[in-house]
Amino acid sequence: MMKLFPIAAFAIAVGVFLAPVGAQQATPKAHEHNVAAPQAGGMTDHDNMMAAMKVTDARLEELTRTMKSASGDDKIPAMQELLTALVQNHVDMHRQMSTMHDHMMSQPHK
Repeated sequence: MMKLFPIAAFAIAVGVFLAPVGAQQATPKAHEHNVAAPQAGGMTDHDNMMAAMKVTDARLEELTRTMKSASGDDKIPAMQELLTALVQNHVDMHRQMSTMHDHMMSQPHK
């Protein structure tokens, strides 16, 4: 029981750290950006990004279900796997946002 307390405290601290990311939602059509025209064969960068987000969300939901259903010695590894995936998702989002920002800033303003 004593080993679980530091892990739970860490998980709560990370949750508090990551919570503002989930709370920040853009107002629809608050900003109009040039969206890439559909590429030959189909998907735009936006479509690809949305598809990747759906895959990531499904993985996080599955890891959450696994963690919630785990018990005993299986609970901590399930928490570690979910926490690792959440942090990786957070880092990936920031990297992608930075890339998009750099791309937008390199475009000539109209």
